[in-house]
Amino acid sequence: VDVLALDRSDFKINTDPPGSPFAPEDSLSTIRVPDGYRLELVAAEPMIEEPVCMAWGPNGELYVAEMRTYMRDIDMSGELEPVSRVVKLVDLDGDGRMDKSSTYLDNLILPRAILTLDNKVLIGEPPHLWLCEDTDGDGVADTKISVFENFGKRESGNVEHKINGLQWTMDNWIYNTKSASIFRYRDGTIEERRAVFSGQWGQTVNDRGESIATKNSEPGLATVFPGKYLGDLSLANKYRNLFERVRLGQGYSTTWPIQGTPDMQGGRGLGRENDRSLQRFTAACGQTVFRGDRLGDDMKGTYWVCEPVGRMIRCSDVEYEDGMITLHNRLEKQKLEFISSTDANFRPVNAYTAPDGTLHFIDMYRGVIQHGNWTREGSYLRSEILRRGLEKNVGKGRIYRLVRDGIKPGPLPSFGNSDANDLVEALGHPNGWWRDEAQKLLVLRKEAKAIPLLKKAVKNAESGFARAHALWTLDGMGVWDESLVLSAISDKDMDVRLAAIRVSGERLLENKVSKSLLDAVAKPLPDDDLEISAQRLLSLSFYKKQTKSFSPRTGHVERVKEAAGRFIDSELIAKAFIVALNPAEYLPALKLLSKDQHFQHGKHSLPQYLGFASFAQAEQDTLSALIDFTAHSPDGIRDAVLEGLRLGSKAGKYVPGELIRFESKPSGLTRMEEEGVPEYNLAIIYDHVTWP
Repeated sequence: VDVLALDRSDFKINTDPPGSPFAPEDSLSTIRVPDGYRLELVAAEPMIEEPVCMAWGPNGELYVAEMRTYMRDIDMSGELEPVSRVVKLVDLDGDGRMDKSSTYLDNLILPRAILTLDNKVLIGEPPHLWLCEDTDGDGVADTKISVFENFGKRESGNVEHKINGLQWTMDNWIYNTKSASIFRYRDGTIEERRAVFSGQWGQTVNDRGESIATKNSEPGLATVFPGKYLGDLSLANKYRNLFERVRLGQGYSTTWPIQGTPDMQGGRGLGRENDRSLQRFTAACGQTVFRGDRLGDDMKGTYWVCEPVGRMIRCSDVEYEDGMITLHNRLEKQKLEFISSTDANFRPVNAYTAPDGTLHFIDMYRGVIQHGNWTREGSYLRSEILRRGLEKNVGKGRIYRLVRDGIKPGPLPSFGNSDANDLVEALGHPNGWWRDEAQKLLVLRKEAKAIPLLKKAVKNAESGFARAHALWTLDGMGVWDESLVLSAISDKDMDVRLAAIRVSGERLLENKVSKSLLDAVAKPLPDDDLEISAQRLLSLSFYKKQTKSFSPRTGHVERVKEAAGRFIDSELIAKAFIVALNPAEYLPALKLLSKDQHFQHGKHSLPQYLGFASFAQAEQDTLSALIDFTAHSPDGIRDAVLEGLRLGSKAGKYVPGELIRFESKPSGLTRMEEEGVPEYNLAIIYDHVTWP
């Protein structure tokens, strides 16, 4: 169907589609994609059952996690029985359809994450991360070792709200969702680092390694800075809206399925009056930034998000501007979705960029997608499920790939036998999956002969992404060449420069840094763009960082101010500023700014954010000092700080903290009252302090 030449009025929508399932090929015929594209079946039952996530190995083999006990009936009976598994699928003839299946790991309880590691596989089954290996090549894991025992909780509860996703990212950290941690794998052990809490189901990154998450009614979530820089900033989780990066384009929250959707947990109110179709996101999940090379140049960098309640997958154009991301539904004018089905059992839950350069996605293919918490006796959803017999359709599942006419899918990789030359060359591959996989394998293998090749790639590779990946590969291998990094920090390609400053931040965190490197990170260049300037501040946040007892770092405030360069008036830089400092440095920073007339007006974002951050984390002594400073500051600084105290409220939350009790009324508060500062401007202070 050429949906680009149609609009919604050309579709006759069944307001109450039947709940009976279709065979795989028949269901495929119910899925609509734009003219010039087609879907191909990659795998289906009985080869797979109840698939939820997957990952490719070095040679294109596919590992799929199955939640075989998810909602086997409407009362979620036997959910914690150990009968789930991970299967290994192999395409023997390269036609894109899987030909061979083996049970890689059995007797699992609701597995939800897979990461391939050369000849080993990490499998997430809360509370364990299992490190598994097939030692004899029969497709079945022979070893299973728990290398981490805090990967979420196993206890019964809503299975939708548990950690998932394992994605080896450009910085060699493993990112996931529904978690405030990231992990690093080294020689069979797992290292954990705090990050800002993110998302609910699914994990994806763009070409720079920056994450985007989802959360039910929120089809795109991302912090303005990678989560590891916000992990020790307590207000980052409490006031996430202040750090949100994703904006939704006009009409983006509105969904356009092509079938009626009576089985909604929120009831009929979520559906349209005329055709009962879902009219806004309620189960956004399984997102991916498409980084493949076999769907056409216009598809590179598009953002895809699954909506299993609406039986659809959205394709979004992505706009990057001033550090922010704006999503636009590619078919908004037509009031349609890129992939949608009239089959009531079509349940897309995860999408991926595949090694062959196409888009793959998992269809859990089942009648009930909501967890038993929402299908209890007396609920509207339960009555709709039983009326249509949806609870009877279990034990199936499909995987599809999206193909474009005139573009042949790419070949399967053979990285299992690749040498260092092949892997380094693959760092410049046009398919992001190949670049990521090559970097991961080079880091895992730590071949000495790869080091000179990587150093040469940093200097001479044609692709900026190849040079950036080479920098991170050397870092992951534990190889440090300061002269190489110093040169890359001033590279004309902003992707290379960004990677070099980020790599340097890891060195600063370890306090293994020379003055030359510190100066290079802190000194702005005339052609820095806004994101480069922000990254300088973020990397500096790691310098001699103390996570238990904060104290001002010598010269650090001045260093951060210098690094902000010509973008110091940007709100993005104001946010980076409070990340770059620790709480003990907020007031010294305000004092430094108060001496500069440039900041002495009430609307400047930098003193506003510093004032808010100081107030939101203040205890009695620091709050007294902040109030006194504000009272004695020039009017512009005073007004900016007082306005900044409201930032948390503007984000839809209140400033945190218990009521702080003083022995007497703060003298700074009295001074501001006597000088005629309006009561409204002081209201938040009044709300959070008291005295006899």
